[in-house]
Amino acid sequence: MTALTDRTTWFRGLMPGFLGIGAMRSGTTWLATQLRAHPQIQIERKEIHFFDRKLGERGASGSVRDLVNRLRYAHRVRERPPRRRLRGEITPAYATLDDDTVRRVGEWMPDTKIIYLMRDPVERTWSQVRNDFPIWIGREVEDLTRDELIEFFESDSVVARSDYAGCIERWRGVFGEDRVFVGFYDDIRGRPAGLLGDLFRFLEVDDTIMLEPGTLGRTVGSSDPVRMPDWVRSDLEARYSGHAARLAALGLEVPWTR
Repeated sequence: MTALTDRTTWFRGLMPGFLGIGAMRSGTTWLATQLRAHPQIQIERKEIHFFDRKLGERGASGSVRDLVNRLRYAHRVRERPPRRRLRGEITPAYATLDDDTVRRVGEWMPDTKIIYLMRDPVERTWSQVRNDFPIWIGREVEDLTRDELIEFFESDSVVARSDYAGCIERWRGVFGEDRVFVGFYDDIRGRPAGLLGDLFRFLEVDDTIMLEPGTLGRTVGSSDPVRMPDWVRSDLEARYSGHAARLAALGLEVPWTR
């Protein structure tokens, strides 16, 4: 084994075994809570935001700068000594990383598995409204004008976070279809134990572990309930028409029709 091969293998050993990449407002906080309860899984802080906010100057692949960045990331993922077999990270913003960054992630951790949860894009977008405006902008949803909401719906961030097909194509293109798990928010509501069983088998951990039934149906990280106006639903349904067909072309049958 050459020194370069040995070093590459060592760095790979520092990387997480799985990444949860989103989608935002699609049950990732619930997911992190459930995975932490599994005795063979360890997750540090949710939403480290390394690749979307803290990566900084990348340097060429394999350069000193690149290796330093790998160590910086490993330090954030491995804040505590490893006590369990499989370590992971969940940051929903990773779903919208650009092609170059996803390829860099793939270079660092080619053996890592990817977890992606989707939600009806109309409901996901409205949940983002209910979350973002009161918390980050300091505005009550009921006070927003029609023009303000339309501007929000058309923003790059909102559009990208509901581009499920684009995200899946990007991550599958680097990691392969068999290393990308796709789940649905609807399953969190309708079959939480079944969803977790599917996920545990994907992660190759014990799928016979019985998590506390009372926690499976518990809502985690939800935003304040605000009824979606009829005009908003009509507007968003028009914007997201065709999304289900794009996902069907990728071999994915979704529990919504638009």
